[in-house]
Parts: sequence; structure tokens; C-alpha cells
Amino acid sequence: GACYARVYLNTVLSAPKNDFVAGLQLYPNPATSFATITLPHSSSVAVKINDVQGRLIYQNQYDSAAAIVLDTRSLTKGLYFVSVAAEGEKTTLKMIVN
Repeated sequence: GACYARVYLNTVLSAPKNDFVAGLQLYPNPATSFATITLPHSSSVAVKINDVQGRLIYQNQYDSAAAIVLDTRSLTKGLYFVSVAAEGEKTTLKMIVN
């Protein structure tokens, strides 16, 4: 009894790479009093925070920002979604508040 395996390999030759989204950081996570979003370079940025029910908790536009400090002291403990939009790209990060 011989055993055979057929392996298929799909190679992606090029994929769109967005340095802005890849360079975003949100820390500390979990947050207690403050959370910081660092950007790979200064840019005009829109930030929104939604709770798990989808309610908009916070929204602001920042011009030429390299780091954004979010005050989380007024937020109830739990999971939030932080949406960051800049340079035609948008990403959503999960943030836990303790």
C-alpha cells in the first residue's frame, strides 16, 4: 500500500501593502486610564470608538498627528472598537478597557 499526497501551492507575486495600517499601534491594551495610538508618520487622521453594540462613543479628527492619546477613564470596562482612517485607508483595532 502506497500513500500519495497532492500539494497545491498558490504564490502571491504582489499584494497591496499599506505602510500606514501596518505601522499603527494601540497601547497599552488593555487600557486603564489612557491608550495611545501611534502612527508611522504624521498624517490627518479620523478616529472613532464604538462599543460592542455599535454605538459611537467617541469621534474626532486630528490634523498632522503622529500619536493620539485617548482618555479611557470615562469608559465602562469592556471591549471597544477603535477605527482609524487616514490616507484613504481604514482599519479597526480592538481595545479592552479595564
